[in-house]
Amino acid sequence: MKSFIAGFAHSPPTRKPSHVGRISIRAINEAIADAGLERSAIDGLLVGCSPAASPEVRGWLQPNLAREAALADLALLSNVDLEGVSAMATIQVAAMAVRSGFAEAVMCVFADTPIGGQGPGGASFTAPTEAGSLNSLYSFCGGVGGLTSYALSTQAYLKRYDLMPEALGHIAVSNRKWAALNPEAMLRDPLDLSAYLKSPSVSDPLRVLDCAFPVNGAFAAVVSNESIARSAAKPVEILGYGQAHVHHALAHVICEDLEIGARAACARALKMANRKLTDIDAFELYDAFTIMSALTVEEYGLCEAGAALDLFASGATAPGGKVPVSTGGGHTSGGYLQGASPLVEGLLQVRREAGDRQVGVDRAPTVLVSNIGGVMDHHATMILAAAQ
Repeated sequence: MKSFIAGFAHSPPTRKPSHVGRISIRAINEAIADAGLERSAIDGLLVGCSPAASPEVRGWLQPNLAREAALADLALLSNVDLEGVSAMATIQVAAMAVRSGFAEAVMCVFADTPIGGQGPGGASFTAPTEAGSLNSLYSFCGGVGGLTSYALSTQAYLKRYDLMPEALGHIAVSNRKWAALNPEAMLRDPLDLSAYLKSPSVSDPLRVLDCAFPVNGAFAAVVSNESIARSAAKPVEILGYGQAHVHHALAHVICEDLEIGARAACARALKMANRKLTDIDAFELYDAFTIMSALTVEEYGLCEAGAALDLFASGATAPGGKVPVSTGGGHTSGGYLQGASPLVEGLLQVRREAGDRQVGVDRAPTVLVSNIGGVMDHHATMILAAAQ
């Protein structure tokens, strides 16, 4: 049995204080309307939120949301908590429920409001504080959540392949070129390597422009069976999906192998979709730090190990290139709503609603979307295409 995204909605990313409940319910209502459904047709609700969400946010994004959004008589109701993979995991779990007949139309919701609520750093910059743990020692020695861990990974990557740190700027520049075409992107001013190098260092070798730009926002999607999807205006088929969980013992252990699970997750998604990598028209990546883009494209097989920065420098990933990557501007320029950001862009591309940055002029593209959770601990991949 096939599964589809019959409709979706998202709130425009913002750094203005937002109420997570209100923006979530608005996204739910708009996704139902986009799918052309009555509210009573929704028989499932899966909710995900940031691992750093405050108790107030989690209070809204628990099953209580079903009551507040007037979703009744549900066959499926659950939270999906898998760190940065949570947004995509809700859709994957919903797709499995639909394929098995457990539910027919599942609402998937992801929302986060780090700005004006949890603090400007969001999930990527929070420090571990478990008393008496190795993480607390890591924090005491200057480790600050994902920021320091990914800086260590970046150092290891650059050393392994004898690369200069400024080469990371090619990823930020490629993202910004796409962001310039996206009216919802948070950072749209022109960016070149000279401007990138003027960006302050935050954790050597990472600069400010190597890091995600956190935003407040909400995303909702209706995952349905084929019968319901056929009545929708622009259904998107979920061709395939996969996950991989590496589970590094400590954040800094990733410096040893730089393994992020992308290779296995991508292979599983391609196998389910019965597609090859060459069938993919665009890649929407989870890139909270530039190094994540480099490691992901290498494990996906878009280039050889150690060649990612050359790939981005060549212009192949930018507008007009042969391998479009992060076409909404990515997390560094488009805005960071964790795994929801690449999902939104992937759906806009498949539905041919991406405006000036649309990939493919003669047909709807097939798009691969990635999510990453923890410090390279979790990887999820999904392949989307227009329903035939």
